[in-house]
Amino acid sequence: MKGLCQMNPLKVSVLRTSHVYRLCIMGLLSVLFILISFDLHCGTWSVCKPMYMRRSGAGCALLGDTIYVCGGYGGAEGRGPSHLDTVEAYNTWLAQWTLVTSMNVPRCYVGACPLAGKIYVAAG
Repeated sequence: MKGLCQMNPLKVSVLRTSHVYRLCIMGLLSVLFILISFDLHCGTWSVCKPMYMRRSGAGCALLGDTIYVCGGYGGAEGRGPSHLDTVEAYNTWLAQWTLVTSMNVPRCYVGACPLAGKIYVAAG
């Protein structure tokens, strides 16, 4: 895999997990269903389990030890509905994805932000 400095910042979303030594990166502009993790102590990359649904343009937010991926675009290469209302949660300790309650409205190319124990998704 490419080194951290070689990653195109326009194509990824970077989240620092509560494990201070780990960065998580996922695609935003290309239809992906993977999460890539970089261990700062070991200097190694690892590919995490795939999400249930391919998506691009999803909002990502970290709440506690869980990364939430909200909405996105699943059409074309994703072979799913074009605008998604689904939300997937990745438990960073268990290394496992879970489908959680969907959003009320399908949205893509959104921003997601944790605030007071909730995740807010805007735009799309």
